[in-house]
Amino acid sequence: MFISTTMKFHFIVGILWILCTCTLFLYVPLRFQHEVPAFQKYVDWIKSGGRWGE
Repeated sequence: MFISTTMKFHFIVGILWILCTCTLFLYVPLRFQHEVPAFQKYVDWIKSGGRWGE
């Protein structure tokens, strides 16, 4: 029982961490793309379907 509770806790924390990371990498560049030229390039790369390893 203890192990399953711990696993559930880590699973929830993992999902929250992924959501926060995705928000950080998508929302922040969109929010500051006009102030920071590098973010503009990053946003263009995302919009063009840029993926790592392709």
